[in-house]
Amino acid sequence: MTSDVSELQAQLEALRNAARTGGAKGGGAEEGDEEGDEEDERYEAEANSLRAELAAAVARQEASAAAARELESEITNLRHAQIEASAVASASEAGLSKKLREAARAAEEAQRMADHWKAERNEALGLRAASEAAAAAYQVID
Repeated sequence: MTSDVSELQAQLEALRNAARTGGAKGGGAEEGDEEGDEEDERYEAEANSLRAELAAAVARQEASAAAARELESEITNLRHAQIEASAVASASEAGLSKKLREAARAAEEAQRMADHWKAERNEALGLRAASEAAAAAYQVID
């Protein structure tokens, strides 16, 4: 995602430079003015297209950031479940009944899930950082 935003920014900057260069080359003839106007319109249309792509990328990254927040909440819930399961498992260390063994298995499963959600959260945090960078880039463009 971050590379998409960087690429869009580079394209937009290239358009701006081309528009400046094209404007500096403009002749005094009427035909040159018409060509310059058409070129300006083309650059503006391409810039608008890039702005729209950038806005879409920002929206996707904001959605990813929201998903990251949801994942963090789920991780917290899983940790609480793991703590409860661990407490139940350690309550009767001497003679684990069938139910206590099931609780121990649930605690192990909760740990595996917590590890999985932690990895997901780390990825989502990376997307959130990319989203914030894209939002900042979008503000610079406007």
